[in-house]
Amino acid sequence: MRHFLFSYARQDFDPYLERFFTDLRGEARALIGCALEDAGFIDYRGVEVGDDWAAGIIDVACTCGVMVAVYSPTYFTRPYCGKEWAVMTARAGGKPGRILPVNWLPTPGRPAVASRPQLWGAALGEEYAERGLRWIVQRMGKNDDLERRYQDIVTELAMRIRDIVQAPDRLPQMSPRPTWDDIAQAFPDAAPGGTAPVAATGRERDGSVRIVVVAGSQQEMAAVRQELDYYGAGSCDWRPFPAPDDHPLSAYATGVLAGLGTNVYLQPAGRPLREVLDEAGAANDVVVVLVDAWAAGLAPYRDELRGYDDRNEVGAVVMVPRSRDDGEAKTRAGELDKLLIAAMPKTVLRPDPTFRQGSETLPAFRTDLRGAYLEAQTRVRALGRIRLQFPAGGPADRPRLVGP
Repeated sequence: MRHFLFSYARQDFDPYLERFFTDLRGEARALIGCALEDAGFIDYRGVEVGDDWAAGIIDVACTCGVMVAVYSPTYFTRPYCGKEWAVMTARAGGKPGRILPVNWLPTPGRPAVASRPQLWGAALGEEYAERGLRWIVQRMGKNDDLERRYQDIVTELAMRIRDIVQAPDRLPQMSPRPTWDDIAQAFPDAAPGGTAPVAATGRERDGSVRIVVVAGSQQEMAAVRQELDYYGAGSCDWRPFPAPDDHPLSAYATGVLAGLGTNVYLQPAGRPLREVLDEAGAANDVVVVLVDAWAAGLAPYRDELRGYDDRNEVGAVVMVPRSRDDGEAKTRAGELDKLLIAAMPKTVLRPDPTFRQGSETLPAFRTDLRGAYLEAQTRVRALGRIRLQFPAGGPADRPRLVGP
């Protein structure tokens, strides 16, 4: 059982949001006195390889004590956020305070359902109320006052979470669990279904980006290497460049791509790569595959890479960074090269600007990712699928020329 569900739009995920969740979970753990993994749940960490992503989120929404809703303009357009909201309000049965909204980004014109919970922390300063918590997190490294204000916000929110989950009127668990399709999402303007909306007319020229991480957990990687500080509980925790901020590589990649003006989706751990590629191809999205070469030594990840290598992907990027500070990778560089070539020979041996291997520093990774993505985006624009719009109201008569 997780004490709080961190409900957010995946397009908003970046190093700033990652830090906020990490700090909030750590503070809540200390105040509640529980294990770190029990304090709070975020889907990119909490759903492990092989798990059912939707079922994992539903299970937490049906059992947690409180939901932290990260308000942003994107949040209220995401059906999965609306489904999490719907489950929590159904469980609460009118009890106030089981949803704690956080002003992450200014969000005018929220749906009526989201105006009922008081926007948490509005009295914590003008910057928070007018510009949002993300603005504070971005700038607090150079401003001690903002740093103190941020810590106050995190502590106050963690104390509120503690008070709710330890109160005698804790929310009852929802049983039996609904299926993902059974839940009617709570935001009327969100796209129907459970995935990002796809335009129905013309060629999709500026689609989204889907990030897939092919890396093992710390426990898995112990079978192939000695230095394990680069890994965490799941694939998405891989950190080949741990200094200075110790964020996962997926968070840095999300920040780079979001900065280029595109919607970014971090795919849940355990989702088959072929499935992501099929969906992305149909939607004219770019797929960015972040590959740890060490993972090619483990059968499940090697099979994923081999499956990718057998395809001829138009809009995919493969990034295989190798930190210059990773001493073990330097010592065993030849072995790593052989593992990667054995797993995806066509991709590695065929010169292609969408394949980038060996980025040794975080700045180099960012530059390489930017260039590879722009190349893939150009290909998708030129070669992506055409979407036709059919007239509403069913079939129409074919046009006929009438005249002499």
